[in-house]
Amino acid sequence: MDHRDFFLTPITNFALKDFELEVKDGGTIIFDPVQIALDIRDFSLVHNKTELVHFKHLIVDIAAFPLLKGDIAFHKVYLEGLDSKVRLEQENVFLNEVDVLALFDSKKATPELAADDAPIANVKDTEQTQELSKDAQAKPLNIAIKKLQLKSIHVEFSQPELATTIDVENFNLNRFSFDGSELSAQTDLQSTIQLTVDNPDNPIDLKTDITLDTKVLLTLGTVLDVDVDGFDFALSNTAVAAAGYQIDNQNFHIDSKTIQVQLENNAPKSIAAELSVSQQSLVIRPLAQLETTLSLASLALKDIVLSNDKTQLVFTPEVSVEQLVISTLVAMQGAEPSDPLLSLDAAEINRIIASQQNVNVDEILIGKIGMNATMSKDKQLTPLFLAPAKADSYTTPVPESPTAKTSTAATSSEAVANPEKNTGTQESTDKTEVAAATEKQTESKVQPNIRVGKVTLLEPTDAKFRDFSVKPAFNTHLKVNTLNLTEINSLAPQQITKFELSAQLDEYTKIAANADLQPFLPKPQYKGKVTVDELSLPELSPYVSSALGYNIESGQLDSKVSVKVDGTALSGKSLTHLKSMELNAIEESGEKNNLSGGAISFNAALGMLKDGDDVVELDIPIKGDLNKPSVGLSGIMSLVIKQATMSAAKDYLITSFLPYAKVVKIAMSASDHLLKIRFEPLIYRPDDIQVQDEQLEYISQLAAALKQNPDINIKLCPVATPAELGSEFNKDDRIQLAQKRGVALKTLLINNYAITSKRLYSCSAKIDADDDAKPRIDIDQL
Repeated sequence: MDHRDFFLTPITNFALKDFELEVKDGGTIIFDPVQIALDIRDFSLVHNKTELVHFKHLIVDIAAFPLLKGDIAFHKVYLEGLDSKVRLEQENVFLNEVDVLALFDSKKATPELAADDAPIANVKDTEQTQELSKDAQAKPLNIAIKKLQLKSIHVEFSQPELATTIDVENFNLNRFSFDGSELSAQTDLQSTIQLTVDNPDNPIDLKTDITLDTKVLLTLGTVLDVDVDGFDFALSNTAVAAAGYQIDNQNFHIDSKTIQVQLENNAPKSIAAELSVSQQSLVIRPLAQLETTLSLASLALKDIVLSNDKTQLVFTPEVSVEQLVISTLVAMQGAEPSDPLLSLDAAEINRIIASQQNVNVDEILIGKIGMNATMSKDKQLTPLFLAPAKADSYTTPVPESPTAKTSTAATSSEAVANPEKNTGTQESTDKTEVAAATEKQTESKVQPNIRVGKVTLLEPTDAKFRDFSVKPAFNTHLKVNTLNLTEINSLAPQQITKFELSAQLDEYTKIAANADLQPFLPKPQYKGKVTVDELSLPELSPYVSSALGYNIESGQLDSKVSVKVDGTALSGKSLTHLKSMELNAIEESGEKNNLSGGAISFNAALGMLKDGDDVVELDIPIKGDLNKPSVGLSGIMSLVIKQATMSAAKDYLITSFLPYAKVVKIAMSASDHLLKIRFEPLIYRPDDIQVQDEQLEYISQLAAALKQNPDINIKLCPVATPAELGSEFNKDDRIQLAQKRGVALKTLLINNYAITSKRLYSCSAKIDADDDAKPRIDIDQL
């Protein structure tokens, strides 16, 4: 033991005895009264053999001369090897599970004096003390620290549901001074910090190397001035485990020449700063997995300027960034070598200026984008590497029942009847009104104006998509060769934003699109054109077959679409060519390849419309409301094409049967998208059996239509009315009248028009008792 420590340790233990504390043997406490320096080594403070706190070395070196002026100046403060365990619980402080506040009970520290033993205050002494107190208040205490160093610090801190472990390897604070109105310090920190939060809901484990080199000047007063002369801050080798993810970052760096901040009444008044931010090698992955959720090689924000508009009455911050550069962004990368879900080689955002009112970007330049997505059999997008989701503690609110509403109404009535019970209800109402007003104020906040000069794709994208949820599996490859957007500006709603795109799907399909966009008008306006050339159709069959009712065996589509959007109203047209399209019915029982049964299927309609080059041309109108979507995109496409085809086939049939317009009508069935051929009935005068001259034109057209379409067979269904034959005849007589009409017409068609009898079927005669019924023969196609 050093001879200078001979008395200090026993004296210290004597002073601590009343608090049941002692300094453990083995350490040294050395005090130099001349230099006013305290040097303590291997210090352990114990309570009943329980170590409360331990440190390896403490040096406190105080300058003597400033003490004569009432100031405190430290030449050096050095603390090494501090090891402590602190727990807070309500108003208690525990060191290594010992309640230290209980040890320092005031009754132990200062025994109460009896009234008779209390010293009598001297009036003169009291006056001198008051004068000294006034002087102390007039002159603020000056504190200066030439050098403060913390080394190898380990502190375990906990409170209910929170535990933190902090390890600081090295911390230097140089030339610190405070004179009551001004504080200055130069900090040099090189440390490794490890922090663990044992929170059951969200445990956090963090380890990082910190370096900080800065000089700070704080001027206190009504306005607090913060002046930072040089700020170099870095986090390196950072590892964080939180929220189910492991986050590793090699380096994060902030470098600033100057930062100036003014605060008034704890609110920012002005700011001026110039800095740059960079990040290197960020990797995020689910805990205990090798797959990567996100990785970023580097990110840099260059020449950042923070300022505020001094012409405004309120603090209005503004930030400008000369350039933001992203390099090698990868999302969802497997552990084994494979293509990630998304990759971006590089991107630049140049000249960004942002404030609460405006965001202005000169240009966004996008490098090569890669995509590789797969839809599994159970319709799950892969690859996705995400942390398992925790059970959501949020419960969906249960709608209030009528009974509950009645109960609430009754409670309100009772509150009015009993004012003394109404206090809680009124407070609740006031809180509700305040919350509603706050929400309304939030909703009324004006969105910032946005301007982007241009968005340009610098290199072609390479996107692959496979879908195993359909049969056969779908596989495609998309390349977007060019993508340009110019002048997006919410401050100029009338200004037209130009959009251009060109792409290639698989080997031969070409896609081109251009549009004029005005998205910021009260009623947004969009006008554009899309051209698709050589789109192979069989590959799309799994997506459109259910809507079409057919599988596409072969075919190709060319289309030119022009579209306009006025608010939510969609209009336009599409000129579509279906080349060599062959279909195979999903249900053969529903397929109709000709006019048999009076119906024409989609497949038959296609065949009907093909020209000599096996091409079907469709002019398709487009009309709808963007707020009322009904089916998916593939369904819309197939239904539009199907309806357009059937409509064109209907026009074709009407033209074909135009000479027989008095006999034949063409109609489309909305339910099964089939064209139906309808024959008009042959009307008779009451009591007539034989055909009259005015009916011969109808019969001639009917016979001609049958001859032109030899596959059509018809049935003749004679109908009489109650008014025929007079009151002296009965129902059977009228049935016989109708039968004779049917026989007469069939005989006429066979003998005079050469229609074979096997194509003419007879129906049972009937009587139509409707008021507006007419004698007739109904003709239906079989």
